[in-house]
Amino acid sequence: MIAKIVTHAADRTSALQLLQKALAETQVAGFPTNLSFLQDLSAHPAFEALDLDTGFIERHRKTLLEPQSVQPHVAALAAALWSKLTAAHTSSSTRQGGAFAAWQPGDSKRLWYKLTKPLSVKYADADQALDLQITYVSNTDYQVQTDSSSQPVSLQHLTLQSPDTWSAEVDGQQLRGNVLMHIHAGKQILTLWIEGRSYEFRKAIPVWSKDAHATAAHGQLTSPMPGKVIKVLVQEGQAVEKGQGLVVIEAMKMEHTLTAHVSGVVEGLSGLHVGTQVEDGQVLLRIGEAAKKAHAAAAAAG
Repeated sequence: MIAKIVTHAADRTSALQLLQKALAETQVAGFPTNLSFLQDLSAHPAFEALDLDTGFIERHRKTLLEPQSVQPHVAALAAALWSKLTAAHTSSSTRQGGAFAAWQPGDSKRLWYKLTKPLSVKYADADQALDLQITYVSNTDYQVQTDSSSQPVSLQHLTLQSPDTWSAEVDGQQLRGNVLMHIHAGKQILTLWIEGRSYEFRKAIPVWSKDAHATAAHGQLTSPMPGKVIKVLVQEGQAVEKGQGLVVIEAMKMEHTLTAHVSGVVEGLSGLHVGTQVEDGQVLLRIGEAAKKAHAAAAAAG
């Protein structure tokens, strides 16, 4: 529990409107929350009509709990902001001046040529893989081809008023919002706030990158949040495949299954058991590369 939002007014309708406004203005990043669920719940027509009982959530599971694919204009904004923030970071951290000045900007601008670059990210809420194509028209204008749009999304006048505040014209519509990019557990994470909603996108950092988190390079599985271990799905020395469930953590009254980000053999599990309280970023186990090779060699020999 990190916060409670309470509203009150002269009647329920007014109080509910205040609640919806407060939820839309709440911004949290860095760990999972139930904010989107609360927004969907408070805006549901049956909730507004007081058609409530203990089966309400199960009855409306499709609209309340099932993940929805990200809209093309949101994915396009995330791609363009990813590029723009990366360029700003590159320019600020590699200033050399003099003869190298022309190579300092990371904005992919080309003379007499519109460069198109791919960007593969995952929309976290729906575990949706996105393969995007970004065409750089100018320092502020982009064309982004998304998986679900037949025509590229046009972004014009994309500017950063501050490190976390942006504005842009998207397919002719003026939009503004907030953005945050950070690194956690071997992934680059971009959180985008727009139209009262938050969207989280993730991209694995190559192990050769200087920005790669140490845990990713060494095969360590870390807890994404504080919580309690309620299931351990593997044993010490067990061979696992990428994407296989390893540990289940309970946090904020919800279960979260942590999966293997690489294939290998489980190591360092002896101190982890059901009931263990873990902190955000705590190393839970390792997936050993050396052990993986030994296991593969033994399997081939046997």
